[in-house]
Amino acid sequence: MFNILIIDDNVEKIYEIEMAIKELELEIEIDYVMEVKKACGLLEKKYYDFIILDVQLPSMEQKGAISKTGGIEILDLITDLDSINKPGHIIGITAHNENYEEIKKEFDKKLWHLIKYDKLSIDWKTSIIGKIIYAYEAKERFLEYNKISEKRIQVDCAILTAVPNEWNQLL
Repeated sequence: MFNILIIDDNVEKIYEIEMAIKELELEIEIDYVMEVKKACGLLEKKYYDFIILDVQLPSMEQKGAISKTGGIEILDLITDLDSINKPGHIIGITAHNENYEEIKKEFDKKLWHLIKYDKLSIDWKTSIIGKIIYAYEAKERFLEYNKISEKRIQVDCAILTAVPNEWNQLL
C-alpha cells in the first residue's frame, strides 16, 4: 500500500487533490489533517510515502490561528523529532504569493519542492500527480526487486557521476 498524507486547512483544495489522486486508480490510501498538531500525531503513528503540505496552516503555538509558516513548522518537526516517521517524499503547496520566495528557500534547503496552487490552472495538479506516479512506481520496483533478489538491497545512498573527474572530486 502507498500512503499519502494531505496536510491542508482548505477543504476544497483537499478534495481537488484527493480526486486527482483517485483518478490514478492505484493502490493508494489517503489521509488528511487540517492542522500541525494532528499531522504530528499521524506521523508518529504511521509511515507515509508521500506528504502534500500546505504552507499556511493553523500553528501549534498560536492555538488555531493561521500561521504563514505552519508548513515550515511541520518540515522542521519532521526533521528534528525522532518520534516522527520520516516520509519518503514531501511536496509543499500554497495559493499565496506573499513570502513565497522565502518559503521556497526553506523547502529547497531540505531538497523538497514547493508549488503554486491556482484554482484556474492544472499545472499544480500535473506536478503533484507526476511526482506521485514516480514515487509509487519506484516503491513498487524496489519491493519487487527485493522479492526476486537473493541479496537484499543494502544501499542507503548512491552517488552517480558522469566522468572520473567528478568522482575524484568527491573522494
